[in-house]
Amino acid sequence: MAGGLVGLRATWTAAAPAPMPSVEATSVAGDSAAGASAEGELAVGPGSPPDASASPAPTSPDSTKGAVAAVTAPRLRIVALGVEAPLESHSLGAATWQGQQVSALVLPKEPARLTRWGGGADPCQRPSKGTVLISGHVASAGVRGALWSLADSRSGTIATIACPDGSASTWRQVGGAGSSAKTDLPQDFFAADGPLRLVTVTCGGRVLADGHYESNVWAIWEPVAP
Repeated sequence: MAGGLVGLRATWTAAAPAPMPSVEATSVAGDSAAGASAEGELAVGPGSPPDASASPAPTSPDSTKGAVAAVTAPRLRIVALGVEAPLESHSLGAATWQGQQVSALVLPKEPARLTRWGGGADPCQRPSKGTVLISGHVASAGVRGALWSLADSRSGTIATIACPDGSASTWRQVGGAGSSAKTDLPQDFFAADGPLRLVTVTCGGRVLADGHYESNVWAIWEPVAP
């Protein structure tokens, strides 16, 4: 699925919604949706990367079609993880996950770029509340995504979001990386209110028969006062 889907969440009804997946991404080079199994060598999520000879090639923002436009886009930097990626803003739309109707946030086609959920806090508007939700591919079309190394993140890791006006916000990771099955994504990640925080999300675990990863990997960050 070129470009993939991210930010899948429950469709809200009168009843309490069931948690839904957060991230879909395409399988790495050599895997096919028709022939993939969920075992062994297909455990290519960030928590269990494959051998170097078989792993997706590292991505570079300068090598993507969006590199020129990225100069004026907000950028997420996590030096300890080798993350340097421009942000796009997208909203939720209709999608289907394993036969269920859900809402989804579409990822950029280029794996070096990331999506910020437009319904959450905007880090370049100096927010005082809400969640800055940023997601991206772990791998797409045989290329490592910008958040490939997210599962290796540790408590205290520093992230920076640089804005086009020259301002920047700094964030400190709270706890280690979390993970869950797709259907167990914390729904409060989609929050316009509540304490100000940054949440970064990508895929993890095995690649299933349909070419999608079975799990989500995320990290939560708190703002650092200037």
